Amino acid sequence: MDTLIEILITAFSVSYVIGAIDSYFYLGKLKGFIALPLAAGIFYLFGYFWQDILVLAPASSFVSLAMMMLLDRPQTVQTRRF
Repeated sequence: MDTLIEILITAFSVSYVIGAIDSYFYLGKLKGFIALPLAAGIFYLFGYFWQDILVLAPASSFVSLAMMMLLDRPQTVQTRRF
């Protein structure tokens, strides 16, 4: 259960950092390449060993990118015609 909570904490923090970077620079497809090292670094700071990081970092990166894809939809305003 602790691992699942740490995966979610890592996914939220990776999404926050990528969102902050993306507000200044358009990342596009580079989000995936940035998410994986960020997640690996956070799990390293949590104290996991490299064998665990090899499994947990891609899982957390996937959750992070999936959350960002679902939440960052373009906003459109439709005008009503009377």
